[in-house]
Amino acid sequence: MNIRRSVWVTLLASNAGMAIGFVSSLVLARLLTPADIGAFSIAVVLVNLVAVFRDLGAQSYLVQKRSLDSADLGAALGLTLCTGGVLALALLAASGPFARWYGQAEIQQVLWVLCLSFLLVPYVNVLGASLSRDLQAGRSATIGLCGAIVHMGVGIGTAWAGAAHLAPAWANLANLLATVLLSAWLAPAARTLRPRLRGWGGPLRFGTGATAEHLLQVAQQSVPDLVLGKTAGTHEVGLFSRAAGLVGLLQQALQPTIQYTAGPVLARSHHADQPLGPLLAQGACLVTAVAWPALALMAMFAEPLIGLLYGATWLPAAPLVAWLALSAAARLPWALVPKGLHGIGRPGLAALAVGATLAARVGVLLAFSHGGLQQFAMLLALADLLALGVTAWLARQHLGYGLRQAGRASAGSAAAAAACTSLAAVAWWAARAAGAPQPLAGALAAAAAAGGWWAAARALSHPALAELQRLRPGATSSRA
Repeated sequence: MNIRRSVWVTLLASNAGMAIGFVSSLVLARLLTPADIGAFSIAVVLVNLVAVFRDLGAQSYLVQKRSLDSADLGAALGLTLCTGGVLALALLAASGPFARWYGQAEIQQVLWVLCLSFLLVPYVNVLGASLSRDLQAGRSATIGLCGAIVHMGVGIGTAWAGAAHLAPAWANLANLLATVLLSAWLAPAARTLRPRLRGWGGPLRFGTGATAEHLLQVAQQSVPDLVLGKTAGTHEVGLFSRAAGLVGLLQQALQPTIQYTAGPVLARSHHADQPLGPLLAQGACLVTAVAWPALALMAMFAEPLIGLLYGATWLPAAPLVAWLALSAAARLPWALVPKGLHGIGRPGLAALAVGATLAARVGVLLAFSHGGLQQFAMLLALADLLALGVTAWLARQHLGYGLRQAGRASAGSAAAAAACTSLAAVAWWAARAAGAPQPLAGALAAAAAAGGWWAAARALSHPALAELQRLRPGATSSRA
């Protein structure tokens, strides 16, 4: 099967899906208030915490298993359906007290809608894992894009109709339903897939470590919203979510490719007794080549970007972007490490890395006494930087991927990022000094950034250029 084609199809499809979601967010930013977004964000925190025990690492288990049959898929589906049903009832019971704790009745209404997703996600995960394992990128891309279109249509339509804080919840539910229906049509495994009440031992054994990792991951992601929601309010949570969402656009673009391709490839390499360090270094090189320049540009032009895209209401979120971008950039050379640990069958080690981040975030944010959103973002970035040492140690000890390898893999990306941001800054300020409107100045800055990146990457013979050249018609592709 064509690994390179799978990577590029997934990357292009995820970017198309991200573009659809981005357009949707632009429209929703003008139809919904920060309080609406904040109520939804706080409700999602609780849903994500509960959902950890629903999924039980089933998707990672199915991807990393040496051999797979319909019985394995059915056992994973049966297990996650049972746990999902029980947890949905528990979430319904907890929705009232949780909403009263925050003094926002809207949170309970969002939770009622999101509870329905617990009966759909098991099908999404199991069928998605069967496609990912076989690198069926085209079918997965079709499913993802159609789901994104449904999400946008339902979200904008319900917001326009006055659903307010419930609009994102209905959009999420509609996306999952469309994904299940399309997966049942396009995934070959769906024809024989039946929930099974036997064979749960394998998923449960693997799921212990995977669930611990997922729980800690959701907790560390939830800490900012929970702290702000209690010390400030839904308005501040909405502003923070907007800044995090802008920085998170890169994760939305890259994460599907990492999730879809890196996991199966690293697991296969491990089963074939091949070293994982070179693969992790190659992945870091390519990921940072794209992401570091983009993060630097986001930090530099946060205010005009947010003002242009979301409107003046969201401008207080702009100062947060630089700190969140710094945190994201520092983590990128290690982005594939969790997948590598899963690939060697050690999800508990990945949980250790996430736990270190959670501990650092909680420890640092305990010092926060609502000194302002910018201070909050700065403390969050500091915590993430402190916790990176644990991830780096685990990567060196268990995956053969050390600090020197990470540095060598990312050095060219750092130079390309510096070149493109410097030229973008010069073009922007020159255009603004000449009286050009912001959209024109932004277009000139983007063109200068692209030219600077290309020139630097070419001068350094960056591997990312070779990957781009392989997209030309007639270029050969790697198979595995």
